[in-house]
Amino acid sequence: MLDQLGLLEQIKGAAVFPQTLNLLDIVTAKRLKTVDLGPAFIARYAYPYIVMHRSDLLAILVEACRDGGLVSFETEKEVVAIEDLDDSVQVSCHDGSGRTAQKP
Repeated sequence: MLDQLGLLEQIKGAAVFPQTLNLLDIVTAKRLKTVDLGPAFIARYAYPYIVMHRSDLLAILVEACRDGGLVSFETEKEVVAIEDLDDSVQVSCHDGSGRTAQKP
């Protein structure tokens, strides 16, 4: 999805790419399984295993939303209802305002 949004290269600049993932027993810390995240993983899933801090991901997503012009950020809004319609979604706020978005 990040690639489809055109954000993968920016994400790669803030991420790390582990080559293995170790699964440990929660009590003993004994290694239960090691998952190879190298070429076979990438061949199967088409992308590398990406690790990054949530705040870095959110900063990139917020910047992309602001730059794209399709998303507005509003504060002091309390959402009281979300209605899933056939081809759209309607959000209603406590102050009587609302928004409708078309589904892709």
